[in-house]
Amino acid sequence: LAPLFLGLVAFVATLSFAGHPGRAQDSTSTPTPYPALHVSEVLPDPRAVDDALGEWIEIWNPGAQPVDMQGWQLVSGDESLTIALSLPIAAGSFVVLAERGDPAINGGLRADYQYSGLILENEDSLALVAPDGRTEETLHWLATQVQEGRSLERVGSGLPAQWQAAWQL
Repeated sequence: LAPLFLGLVAFVATLSFAGHPGRAQDSTSTPTPYPALHVSEVLPDPRAVDDALGEWIEIWNPGAQPVDMQGWQLVSGDESLTIALSLPIAAGSFVVLAERGDPAINGGLRADYQYSGLILENEDSLALVAPDGRTEETLHWLATQVQEGRSLERVGSGLPAQWQAAWQL
């Protein structure tokens, strides 16, 4: 997504990373232990449509190998989403997961994966969990940090993660 940089948001992110020793693999498999994936952008409060229609999450693969998200989980409060189908992310690329996959009803977004049952509140947390149960990262945001119609976007790949208000929908 091509972000519009609209100002820095103080965003509290708690990140945990595990080591990822090299392992031989073919071009279609995901190695175990699983490589690092990161939440790169999230829209918890869309403007163009209701939250239930327009929320989305972008996942980034910063690694040098493709990763299939099948079996990964996103957890928010007592709700969770398991990626049930194959969802490959090329090295250095992104995928977008959306509550509604149809751009005609979700505010114009093209989603790579449609989910249901995971609601992002305006004050919430979101954990990205690998298929082996390891929490890759956990993000927390406050209602005062969320602006209607603007996503929260990761800036750079350093630790701790820095976030800013970005994309407006």
